[in-house]
Amino acid sequence: MKYGLHKMTWGSYFDPNDISTFFSDAARAGAQTIEFRPPDAAMEGNTHEICRLRRLADENHLDMVFCLAYPAGIDMRSADRSVRRKAVEYLKQGIYTAKELGGLEIGGVLYSQWPTNYGNDMLTKEERYDRRQRCLEGLREAMILAEEIEMPVNLEVINRYEGYTVNTVAEGLALCEEIGSRFCNLLLDVFHMNIEEDDICAAIRSAAGRIGHFHVSEPNRMLPWHTARIDWPKIGRTLRSIGYDKAVTIEAVVSFDGPSTYNMRMWRDLTCDADKEARINTMRKGLAYIREQFEQSD
Repeated sequence: MKYGLHKMTWGSYFDPNDISTFFSDAARAGAQTIEFRPPDAAMEGNTHEICRLRRLADENHLDMVFCLAYPAGIDMRSADRSVRRKAVEYLKQGIYTAKELGGLEIGGVLYSQWPTNYGNDMLTKEERYDRRQRCLEGLREAMILAEEIEMPVNLEVINRYEGYTVNTVAEGLALCEEIGSRFCNLLLDVFHMNIEEDDICAAIRSAAGRIGHFHVSEPNRMLPWHTARIDWPKIGRTLRSIGYDKAVTIEAVVSFDGPSTYNMRMWRDLTCDADKEARINTMRKGLAYIREQFEQSD
């Protein structure tokens, strides 16, 4: 396994216009991988930006993994065919860009908007099924490109408060099976599994061979080691027992300071010192801790 960091942990200190500092910060913290959204310039096909990112990754000895979220007004679940078409094309562009950037994979809540705006949407079982079928149709089309260029795509399983399409590992596996592509797997996240699964390790075992990426954080979204609620050594042993050898990414929140933390309903700082250097030191400790817990001998 390789251990890395999600850009969300930087909070407001992540500057999309200063990628070189972001890469340097991650390397200083001891990351082997970094996860972030492909920059707009890369999504637009700017070859200079694509070459620059690849060079920065090489110079900092980092592997890139990418996440993607749909802009407002784009949703694969929509009853409006034109809205669904925009979602499919946006996902295909993300898949292609991830390949051009030399990324290991691309993942996220790729079947819908995140987070879901429930509003006055009184969802029924029938409507949920119909929306899922629309997602299935769009994902099948996008996966044709993923197979052609051999870019792994990972669908994130999220909790009921952030979405309704895929809430459990079993639901994620069923969707992958119906999509029917060996390049389509799951992104599992301990934060979400802590809410939805009866047994986290049993859920991991059930997905053997279909896990493409793995996120870790404490149940309150802090970096690993801050609570006694998650049996990290057991999770590590379980991942090793099924032969998982891909990225383990810390996707944590340190403070309430931006759009992502707003969307996650994080209304408080989780540390008394949230400046940039303190965050990097905390990331360094988190990476060292999760590596130690996941790699310890049986």
